[in-house]
Amino acid sequence: IFEYFYDIEVLTLVCVFTNKGAARNLAKGRKFSWTEHATIHGNQLPTGNIFSLHTPVAFMSRDQFLAILANVQMSDPEEGHQTEDPLHRVRPLMEMIGTRCRALCHPRQHLAVDERMVLTKARLSIKQYMKAKPTNYIVYTDNFYTSPVLFKHLRQQGFDTCGTYRQGRVGVPPPLNMPSPKSSIRWIRDGELLFVKWMDTREVSMCSTIHPVYAGDSVQCWQKSPDGKVQNVAVPRPTAVTEYNKYMGGVDTSDQIFGTHSIHRKTKRSSTTMFQHLVDIAVTNSFVIHKDQCVTMRRKQKTRQNFQEELAAHLLGIPFHDEPHKKPGEKLLPVPCSNEQAKSERASMGRRRCKLC
Repeated sequence: IFEYFYDIEVLTLVCVFTNKGAARNLAKGRKFSWTEHATIHGNQLPTGNIFSLHTPVAFMSRDQFLAILANVQMSDPEEGHQTEDPLHRVRPLMEMIGTRCRALCHPRQHLAVDERMVLTKARLSIKQYMKAKPTNYIVYTDNFYTSPVLFKHLRQQGFDTCGTYRQGRVGVPPPLNMPSPKSSIRWIRDGELLFVKWMDTREVSMCSTIHPVYAGDSVQCWQKSPDGKVQNVAVPRPTAVTEYNKYMGGVDTSDQIFGTHSIHRKTKRSSTTMFQHLVDIAVTNSFVIHKDQCVTMRRKQKTRQNFQEELAAHLLGIPFHDEPHKKPGEKLLPVPCSNEQAKSERASMGRRRCKLC
């Protein structure tokens, strides 16, 4: 599945431009060893697995890896100065991956829209500091995008929208005075726009062009009764909040996956950061397609970690699971210990049994 995103065309583009960039850097006097690389596929290693200590060095030396990482290019290095596009260094690869994502990942009816930030300290003009009726598509957004003007425009285009909003945005009504009791609901209608506020643990503000104020939804929460007892009771919840919670989790889940299974490594080159990010996107989308296929075929899904480990083994051309083999004449040197010693003093305490023995 991953090779649908990073196919031969994509790999050839990266290899050609990387070789050209390395040649320019060598001409400028940079000191590193370089061998021109063609597209990499079909690498076969005779033994070992991805968890073997000998696997990385058998595939690529440390210096070779660092040289490629320092010189990786996604656009023609000789054409960069001819454009004012701030993303010119990654534009060709970004458009190719984007085209493949649109071709392979088909959207369902409910869509979630959120911003994606790529962590970098490079000097970029586009950098931002961030502190901490349904016959067509229904778009869910967070307060970064929610705007009455935008929602009205999308409504005219046949899109219904729902999202949290910030107080003070143009077109947003004055603040609604919310009573202190939990689960209180207040709302205002402005034509096709519904502005609703709900008192949860804190105040929740929603804007929608499709949902009613309240359709009988409820949620369990703990509340203190007049006699001082804490009880778990059902409290009313606006329909917009219920639907938002149901469909807005996609991007947040994607961000969570990126945070725990990303290949990102610190670098001062923004283009390298973007290259790593595009690989992460391809791996994540491959995993999403894998899950959809498993549902269709009624097969057990892999975990994200297991999927990524098997992908790494496949790309290297080595087995994912492989038992260790003892070489002829190989001697093992166990740590000596004596039964006369106390258990707490034995060197073998806490050690696992040797698989080869």
